[in-house]
Amino acid sequence: MKCEIIEDLLPLYIDDVCHEETAKEVMRHLEQCQQCQQLAQFMTAEHYIAPAPIDVKKARAPFKRINKKRYTQVIIAILTTCLLSMITMQVIRDVGVLNDFFFPMSTAIAAGNTETWTAVSFSENGIASKTYLEYPLLFSKKELVNASEQPVWVRVKNEQGQIIVKAQKISGNRGIDLHELKRTEKYYVEIKQVVDVEDHIILNAV
Repeated sequence: MKCEIIEDLLPLYIDDVCHEETAKEVMRHLEQCQQCQQLAQFMTAEHYIAPAPIDVKKARAPFKRINKKRYTQVIIAILTTCLLSMITMQVIRDVGVLNDFFFPMSTAIAAGNTETWTAVSFSENGIASKTYLEYPLLFSKKELVNASEQPVWVRVKNEQGQIIVKAQKISGNRGIDLHELKRTEKYYVEIKQVVDVEDHIILNAV
């Protein structure tokens, strides 16, 4: 056993608190090493004051409490933020003025007897009709809802005439997801009827 290890074990050996096998190893080393014998004699002298042992676990305990407290605070902050966000979104949806501001709805009304693909125009609150559909706000749901009773086929093109959303059949009072549409671009919606009816088709873009 190396002298460095013996130096670390000597305080325990002298206080007779080390394991029996460890004490035997220290004793064998002391019988052969004069330097460690002298150190042992010095440590057993009356004037020697052994350094206080450092309890690593006790030393770390305050920092563990601090880390645990900080972790708890972070979790509480995240949960509080999520809860407030959910409450805010619910309030926005329930309050008419806020809902209209954050989730404006564009409506298209078209004849219900079209058998070929026909472009539709959208207007918000019956004002400023436009031939394209856009989602300028970050909070837009990006949904297209068929507010009519009869089904209708719908497809969406970009400004270059490319089909972005392939033809989909929307049943009455149902909708489709348009999350693939980008927020800053304009799109053109076309519809086609599968049944010859006289009722108008109403599409709501939210």
